Amino acid sequence: MPYYNSKALEGLTLLAGKSRLLFFRVAGTGMGAAASLAKQQGFLVEGVDTQFFAPMGPYLESLEIPLYSLLSSSSPPLPSPYTEFKTKQLQEYDLIIVGNVVGKNSDQAKMIEESGIPFTSFPEFLQSFCLKTRRVIGVAGTHGKSSSCFLLVQLLRSLGLNPGYLIGAVLPEGMPSSFLGTDAFFIIEADEYDTAYFQKTPKFLHYSIETLLLTSLEFDHADIYGSLEEIQEQFRLLLTLPKTKYVIYGEKYQDNILKLFPSSGIEKIIPYKIQDWENWKKRGAITNLKGPQNIENLVGCSLLVETVTKKQLEVNSFFSLKLPKRRQQVRGSLKGVIYIDDFAHHPSAIELTIQGVKEQYPKALLSVVYEPASQTARSNYHYEAYKKCFTQANRLFLIEPKRPSTLRDVQKAGEELLKSENLVQELQKKNMFLEVKLISSLEQLESSLEILSLNISQEEVVLVLSNSNCLGFWDKAKFDENKTR
Repeated sequence: MPYYNSKALEGLTLLAGKSRLLFFRVAGTGMGAAASLAKQQGFLVEGVDTQFFAPMGPYLESLEIPLYSLLSSSSPPLPSPYTEFKTKQLQEYDLIIVGNVVGKNSDQAKMIEESGIPFTSFPEFLQSFCLKTRRVIGVAGTHGKSSSCFLLVQLLRSLGLNPGYLIGAVLPEGMPSSFLGTDAFFIIEADEYDTAYFQKTPKFLHYSIETLLLTSLEFDHADIYGSLEEIQEQFRLLLTLPKTKYVIYGEKYQDNILKLFPSSGIEKIIPYKIQDWENWKKRGAITNLKGPQNIENLVGCSLLVETVTKKQLEVNSFFSLKLPKRRQQVRGSLKGVIYIDDFAHHPSAIELTIQGVKEQYPKALLSVVYEPASQTARSNYHYEAYKKCFTQANRLFLIEPKRPSTLRDVQKAGEELLKSENLVQELQKKNMFLEVKLISSLEQLESSLEILSLNISQEEVVLVLSNSNCLGFWDKAKFDENKTR
């Protein structure tokens, strides 16, 4: 019988050092991090997927998790350490954890269901077998989840604590994306995206969250939600979970958030805003973080840590904080041009990230490369917002999306693909940019950026914004010097 939820999982006993778990489509960020936690719990963990790209593939290898490929027998020979996965292997496992990339009517779903082996999603697995006794801190919202999670880890450690965590990003200096920890606190990135094909509910509804950091709330995930109101309904459910004790929320988004709170049940509801950083400065705090979104995240995280621990943070806790990779990450310089990598893809995040980089390099000419890769970003939904969010840049290179978005709202038919040519033409007419160009290939992008190196008259910075691989640009880029942080 399939196990779809935590209630059903209560009848399943898993033993450390004995129970075998298969993470099906393990190479996703969340799935790989969950597999790491399961291994730390002592379970015998194995994984299967169609591809094992960096960074998750090498990361899973480093954990010595046996990995299998779903390629067919007619495919070319597989490189070590991957071997072909056989359907009959499913019978060897006590539980299958299924990633949300497995489609409802796919051959993979059919194979799992016909195996007769219990299966579940990774959020349900985590709650049932890793988080039951923990004080769970959930970080939710449209923006800033990964960065805030990592800041929380660092701030709690500054108090001598050793929290567990699961973060949906690659962390710097070889830190793992998930860690079991030894203290009661466990920090988890709690997103509103679908859990699995058999659990069409947000991941955050499957965790028993005691303290919630709600960074922001705007429309996103147009492939799942038809409106902001649909997303708000899921957050309303999140705020009524019985274990929720404290909620710290971004005051800037209060128009979308305040109406969602239940009339009772939550002990403390505390807003925060970027202006609150002035209070920390009065206490002597200095931070190395740049950009308004990072300062705002730091304010919220600091408030949360002092609320749950009932301890005061030392002001020197903020001086050497780190961000996940692809968050204003300096990749290197090429012929005098500095290249920065950032994950921002929503117009609000784009505008704040550009502002942060301009603050860090006030005398530089800033060229922005933007790849609208997510379902919502490559649709026409944000067309009007795109006309405003790049205005602090000096140049804009817009990657032309080729794949249409699968919009959830059928009334938006015809809006499945961003009208990129029209957008470029409108931005060109504003006469506020040195250059606005539509980019359709990696070769065209490389050529356009090469011209910057040939005509340097002042400091030049290129900010690449993408939650994908930006046409493979970073895979080919070779810098004069490697700068990372």
